[in-house]
Amino acid sequence: MSKKTFFKLIACVMLIAVAAVSLTACTFIKENDYRVANQTLVEINGAGGYKLTLTQNEVNDYFNTYAYYLVNSYGYTIREALDWVIENKVKSKYLITEGMEYLQNVTARKALISTNVKNPVDVLTPAERYAAIQSVNDSIEASIKTMMDESYQDELESIADKTDAKNVKEVVFADETLKYLKAEYLVNEKFDTDRVKIQFVYDDGKVSEAFIVPTTWYKTAFADTEAGTDKKIEIKFEEPVTEDGEVTYEEHILTHEYDVVEGRATKNEPEEEVDPDEIEINDVKVNRYDSVSTLKEKGATAEVINLEQKYKTLQSTEGADPAEVDAYRRLIENMKSGNKTMDYLYQTAYENYVLTALQAEVQKTAPAVTEAEVFAEFDYLYKSAKAGYTGDADKDTETFLSSIKSGLASMYYYPAIEDLSKTFYVYQILFKFSPEQEAWLKEQIGEGEDVNGLYELMKGQITTKESNPDYDPEFECPLHGDGDQNAECAHEGEGVCPALPYVTDGEGNVVERKFVDVYNELQTALQNAEQGDKLSIFEDYMYRFNDDPGVMNSELGYFIVPETMEDPNGFYDAFNQLARDIYADSATVGNAFVDGKLAYAFTPYGVHLIMISAMPFGAEAENTELTFADDAAKKAFLERPYNLAGDTLYQTLFDALKTEKQTNAYTDFSNSKIKADLMDDGAIVVKNEKKIKKLYELYGAEE
Repeated sequence: MSKKTFFKLIACVMLIAVAAVSLTACTFIKENDYRVANQTLVEINGAGGYKLTLTQNEVNDYFNTYAYYLVNSYGYTIREALDWVIENKVKSKYLITEGMEYLQNVTARKALISTNVKNPVDVLTPAERYAAIQSVNDSIEASIKTMMDESYQDELESIADKTDAKNVKEVVFADETLKYLKAEYLVNEKFDTDRVKIQFVYDDGKVSEAFIVPTTWYKTAFADTEAGTDKKIEIKFEEPVTEDGEVTYEEHILTHEYDVVEGRATKNEPEEEVDPDEIEINDVKVNRYDSVSTLKEKGATAEVINLEQKYKTLQSTEGADPAEVDAYRRLIENMKSGNKTMDYLYQTAYENYVLTALQAEVQKTAPAVTEAEVFAEFDYLYKSAKAGYTGDADKDTETFLSSIKSGLASMYYYPAIEDLSKTFYVYQILFKFSPEQEAWLKEQIGEGEDVNGLYELMKGQITTKESNPDYDPEFECPLHGDGDQNAECAHEGEGVCPALPYVTDGEGNVVERKFVDVYNELQTALQNAEQGDKLSIFEDYMYRFNDDPGVMNSELGYFIVPETMEDPNGFYDAFNQLARDIYADSATVGNAFVDGKLAYAFTPYGVHLIMISAMPFGAEAENTELTFADDAAKKAFLERPYNLAGDTLYQTLFDALKTEKQTNAYTDFSNSKIKADLMDDGAIVVKNEKKIKKLYELYGAEE
């Protein structure tokens, strides 16, 4: 088989997965009619007397998933790739039968599953069954949406094609679009292409009606997944021009330039411990052992879809969206063309969910992690870290500072380091100069003016936007998210609508706050606060006003060293000096003051406020190697929080060992059930060699 034919095959064969079902038509394999596509290639006589089959359709699906990588990355021939696919699917099917036998004997499941187990679905709890059904239904819904979007684009193309496209002088944005387009967007900010309308301006001065730009007209589409400057939307229209009976095309390009910037980070919510029995159905979290009645109360059920019936119902429904009706028609045709049925999709999902459930149940049997195992793991990491030091004081200090500046999460050892007790971490709030202010300062500084004097002069002019602490780019709001001025805000309760990244006034305009006002407000708040509350107050202001993304959601903040050490961060001297001045004033977590005032400093970035956020190395660490007198001392070290969220090395190592044990439990179970030579056991694996040979021929993979 040629490479060209292989790529054509890969593009055409259908992919079915648990959570994402591709439902496009396939016409390349002409012989693959419904009977042939669903014929049994292998019978698996599995555990507990359960029998499953492997069909040609399943081989096609699995082949499409892995063949490209096997052939192009690992050098497999098509024949070898097919053999690999068949073997792995057979072993997977056999493991499913082991799962069927295992799951029905789990005590917590017995009252929830069928008493007459014959098929994979019979060993699933109601929650697992609904989740499997929902995975298929979600894929169907996604396919319908894709087809409706395609129909919509076809409609836009039709409207555009009907617009007079002769004697066009230029293409312009409609007035409403000019109001919608911005010069700056946030990363992943919503952008509605339906609001991008253009008009033709003709040679005689007349203007066409505005129409939405079809996606095919975008030479360069809107892209906001990454920050960047000088980005642009380019819309290309080719005007047909006939001259001397020959048609040529005159290209018209319409451009909108914009920048994409990172929005301010919101504070991460603490990670919740993952419940192995938690399942999500219809965006509702449920327990895998919930009863049907409980699931119904929670609105977490799913029904098998009858596509044909759904299509007929839509056809007879007054006011039904024609695009949706047509999408169901096309989907049904594509499934027939691809020799797929809904039963096939659901059966595939059930089988996959048996393996998901089996993994969850087996992992629960993993032995518990002991304190001795945590200590042993730490001892290994301690020795490995210690081996990275040479005994040379200067080199060891350099190595330590390089590793510690990002936090303490992986600090398993440190050597004797002079002045280690004088190191600390800081939070900061940066109020950036505007581009215009930066340009003005560069001009003035170039003339030899006093830098600090210029900075002080600029201080009163620095402004900033106040972030919305509840900002959520995924929040659906027709007013603030979609920009429909006639709609109502979807946010209920206090605070700013989560669709808005910044605080706005009553007119919807982003509020600009002066630095001096925020400074005075924060200084007063800190002066009136208890010492234990100061860090949280500063942190609140940091997430509201800070323009430095590097410190946001960091473990402890920025690592600061005394002047006797070389700064590992490369910070400006003014920044380091401010931090050291604050430390000298009062070496206390929560201090941001010098001589009774909230301290600040300027750098070319803007003005900085700093607060001591952590002081992990006390006097006992001064020029002293990290060692432990006994296990109690070791445990005390491991249970010391390494970040401001309160996480400890002990819990981190414990969780890692727990995950490893759970993974090993399932791997060991699978390996113990599936023999390496399973494919050679004719009593278990019954191959239809004749049909498999035809499959090879179909793929051009004959020996």
